[in-house]
Amino acid sequence: MHELLLLGQVPASSRVLVLKIFAGITGMQPQHLLEKHLVYRAPAPQIEGSVRYPNKQNPASSEPRQEYNHHVVVGLTEDESGPLRGSDSVTNQFRDLAEAGNKPVVIRVASDTKLIISQAYEVEDVTMSLWDKIVAAAPAPLKAQLTSGSIRKRSYYQDGHRFIHNNITIQIFRILKEPLDVPDPANSELPRFEELRLLDDSGAYTVQASMIIEDRNKPEIFDAAVKELLEFKELMRGCVDLRTVDRHALDTRAR
Repeated sequence: MHELLLLGQVPASSRVLVLKIFAGITGMQPQHLLEKHLVYRAPAPQIEGSVRYPNKQNPASSEPRQEYNHHVVVGLTEDESGPLRGSDSVTNQFRDLAEAGNKPVVIRVASDTKLIISQAYEVEDVTMSLWDKIVAAAPAPLKAQLTSGSIRKRSYYQDGHRFIHNNITIQIFRILKEPLDVPDPANSELPRFEELRLLDDSGAYTVQASMIIEDRNKPEIFDAAVKELLEFKELMRGCVDLRTVDRHALDTRAR
């Protein structure tokens, strides 16, 4: 499948106004979005239509495989009397390097694998780390990837709100960092929300408008998706400046 998206930014002082505008346009109240992203390195999956394997052809065995940053995304909820709580629903997420060329929207191959970690064990073991539970719930191919010496490079948190407008998912969020005293984010307990630190000290929010399409090779589907995103971009003119970004700004290749 492919993800099509446009990005923008709003200052922290405009957040409440922008949320009200999104609520009015979509006819829904904002859904709180709070996630932990565990980032690890592994080769990219071989997906039809990707930048590397456009025709599902395997590369020569002698070629070294470029590693990419994959995300294990854990939904979180706040607990007023304690640390954040992790959801049973977890997503292993891969996003390819965006397509080159002068495109009206960002276009990139996407792959999401849903995991239900509560189904991985009959009796919850409080000694199991979050990462151990994720590995236990993963299907065999993904489990091999997660246990093959992959380097969990870093983690971060995404805090914001989500709206749905027709086929478009709208997110307004900011990135938060782990507390200073967390040596291993994958195996440490979740912190309290107030212990997290802003990545951008200005507190600015990113706005992302995105769509997922299953078949990039069907022009009627692709053209309709691009048209819908561009119409939303025009609708938001004067409120949020949605635009494409340089493909290398979203580069997921591991360095």
